[in-house]
Amino acid sequence: MAATENKGKIVFAKEDAHWGYVKGACKWAKVLKPDEYGNYSIDIYPSPEDMAHFKEVMQGVADTAYDGVVALGKKPMKQTDFVKEDKEGKEMIKFKLEAENTYSNEANHITIYDVYGKEVKDWDKLVGNGSIVKIKYRAKPYFMASSKVAGVSTRFFAIQIINLSEYSGGTQSGFGDETSGDAPFDSTSNEEF
Repeated sequence: MAATENKGKIVFAKEDAHWGYVKGACKWAKVLKPDEYGNYSIDIYPSPEDMAHFKEVMQGVADTAYDGVVALGKKPMKQTDFVKEDKEGKEMIKFKLEAENTYSNEANHITIYDVYGKEVKDWDKLVGNGSIVKIKYRAKPYFMASSKVAGVSTRFFAIQIINLSEYSGGTQSGFGDETSGDAPFDSTSNEEF
């Protein structure tokens, strides 16, 4: 499909967007309610094969954006990075979805499915780090006039919980039961420290 220009803004056809799935271990899942910035979000660590496929899809959508903008006589820069690295240097994919649809002002939400692929409308468990999940995402071409970058933006809309490591939160004090059966000192002792 071709890009069009409407009132100075470059618009891409709905057919230029790609719907896909990616599976992997997750971190920092905010899927029940938005974070303090008003976004649902999740970081995914897919297998090397799934990561390669994701990058290939992103490159294709970014190429569509670039080619469409060039066809309109503009000279964009092409987005080349589609994944992030964590503090340990591991590649990951960051997804987000705004809590409110910017076009309709309606509330967005993340649809949650169980391991059997059935939607769970009353899901209330927190998805902890290390959970294995499958994400349904949309990748669509974009052009940002201010930066002159043609690329791909992603949003996620649904999550399937394949293997849940439920987040239980920490204790308020930061202390937990550290007993192993042997007390480090005798609490009945009268010795002073």
